[in-house]
Amino acid sequence: MDVFYNPDGIGDVLIIPIEDGDRYDIKFEKIADITRILSSAGKVIGYNIFNAKSHFQLNQTGKIKLTEELLSQIKNLFMLHCKMKCNS
Repeated sequence: MDVFYNPDGIGDVLIIPIEDGDRYDIKFEKIADITRILSSAGKVIGYNIFNAKSHFQLNQTGKIKLTEELLSQIKNLFMLHCKMKCNS
C-alpha cells in the first residue's frame, strides 16, 4: 500500500487512500489533525493527516510505500486522537 505526501503541492498533509470513491459524494469527520473521509454510505475511503511533519519523520515526497514503521506511527497517532475524542 502507498501513501502520498506532497508538501509543495498541497501542504503538510499525509494522504492515506483506502479505496476509490466518488470525490463529489463524500462526508468527513475531523479529530484534531486527522480527517477521516467517508463515502456517502459511511464506508471509510481514506484519511488525511494534517501537520504531518510534526507527527512523522517523512524523508520522501510523492508516492511513499507504507512501511511497518510508518504504519506503527500512524496507529499510535490514531490511538492518541481516539483517546482525546473519547475523553471529551
